[in-house]
Amino acid sequence: MAMSTAGLQTALRWRRIGPAAGLLAVIALTLAGMAIFGRGMAGDAVVHLVIAERMSEGQWFDYNGLGEHVSASTSPLWTLILTAAVWVSPDRSPWFLKVLACMVWIAQAVLAYQVVFPRMGIRPVPRLAGTIWWITCPPVVINSLSGMENAAVALGVLLLLVVVYEYITGRMRTVPFAIAFGFIALGLVATRPEAAAWPVAAGVALLVLGVPAEKPRRTTLLAVSVAALITLAGLIPWLAWQYHFTGTLVTDSSRARLVLGQQTASVHLAGFAVHTKAALYVGGFLLPAAVGTAVVLSGAVRRRLRNPEDILVSASAVAIVVTILFYTVVTGAQHVGRYTLPLVPFIFALGAEGLWRVGQHLRCSSRSAMVGMLPLLFGTLWFVVAGISEVDRRGTVVGYGLSAVVDAPSRRIAYTDALLESLGLEARTDPARIAVTEVQLRWFTDDRVEVLSLDGRSSPQVLDFLGKDKCPDFEAFFQAVRPDAVQLGQWGKCGSRNLVAQWEAAFAGKPAGTKIDWEDAVITAVGGEGYVRIHWADAVPAGRGE
Repeated sequence: MAMSTAGLQTALRWRRIGPAAGLLAVIALTLAGMAIFGRGMAGDAVVHLVIAERMSEGQWFDYNGLGEHVSASTSPLWTLILTAAVWVSPDRSPWFLKVLACMVWIAQAVLAYQVVFPRMGIRPVPRLAGTIWWITCPPVVINSLSGMENAAVALGVLLLLVVVYEYITGRMRTVPFAIAFGFIALGLVATRPEAAAWPVAAGVALLVLGVPAEKPRRTTLLAVSVAALITLAGLIPWLAWQYHFTGTLVTDSSRARLVLGQQTASVHLAGFAVHTKAALYVGGFLLPAAVGTAVVLSGAVRRRLRNPEDILVSASAVAIVVTILFYTVVTGAQHVGRYTLPLVPFIFALGAEGLWRVGQHLRCSSRSAMVGMLPLLFGTLWFVVAGISEVDRRGTVVGYGLSAVVDAPSRRIAYTDALLESLGLEARTDPARIAVTEVQLRWFTDDRVEVLSLDGRSSPQVLDFLGKDKCPDFEAFFQAVRPDAVQLGQWGKCGSRNLVAQWEAAFAGKPAGTKIDWEDAVITAVGGEGYVRIHWADAVPAGRGE
């Protein structure tokens, strides 16, 4: 009897200190992940810094600063936040971006563990396990801290589900709900357009299920309609401003992703490009969590979504499926770890809950507590091995080191001098036209360089030269824009034959100075970073302009 009393006291003590201990563990692991994986910055984050720098100077939608208007960002809200930071302190803007990313990541971890996951019916043990899987998963942490807007979308989704839960349970009145829902939806769509899947899924779930039951369905319809109007009212001014400069409502970077993404399609069926990367990531790398998520969803469906927790689970599942389908049949997820950031908190947490439920069934049938823990232990072992493998393959820093990005503005003159000299363009008096895929080169060079985009994300001319296979006709494109140099790389992997891929093959393993003839030009390999120089037969001698 004494032992049972002591055991009861221990259980009660753990019930008091357990949540606080779990939260401290989550915060500690989050900070540890930041120290290990937070030293890099994605190339696309550097592109956002370029756009913000131009906008802070009053050069709206002008990536090169030469008067060519282009909508190179699909995230107006993120860009405007960075623009304000650059305007306040240009030299510290990369630090601001990194600090912002870290704050968003910490807020995600705390909000998810402490607020959202309990509201989804996830019990303490799987909640802690799923959160730890999530915040220690290398690709998730690296991408969350890379300076990209996808992490902010993940935070917005968590806030959205909190608001929906509070409304369903009657803790939030209709008017505050409509306003909060509308502004969160606006923030999501203004940060990533495909993030609209989450508020749409939540709104449809509320209307179809008729919740909360104590309110007429027309009241919820009115609230969702008001939220939609708030979202549109916030988006329309930006879209009008964008159209004023660029003449298009769809960003050029979105067009590039939608069109050129078909190059990397794994399968083509009936004329449709099918991308398997996102599905393989969720069904492969995240397999135990995906299986557990399916278990939880099946339970919610069997209960006919009677509980508020089931509604959050179903809305999350619908948004997950829609997002995966979007990246499978609409456009590819080249950076799958980044694009799936809004999904993974729920996949990990629901996955742990599902494996825990499987374990409880095994425990009841075997009458062994250890057997009941096996599914959760298997999931933990899986993600430890997968994480170590990912770090071994990619390292702990992806993209650019933070110090290189921070120091770039003060070193632009020297870097541009070295680049132009290596290309034999140091005597040019007009901007040298350099065609690259990774257009963040703009951040590291001064205005003596004009950066042309090979995939259309920051200069859309190449999208006018697409072939039937959705791969650019680089022959016609180069003849039209007359670049002085082209950076090779990446295009040999797209599965389509193209001029850049042919040049990559022709110059592979060849020393600098190797020449080949092409049309009315001579192509020369130059040292450093995989560039080739194009010597046009009718070019005006260097130093005289064109």
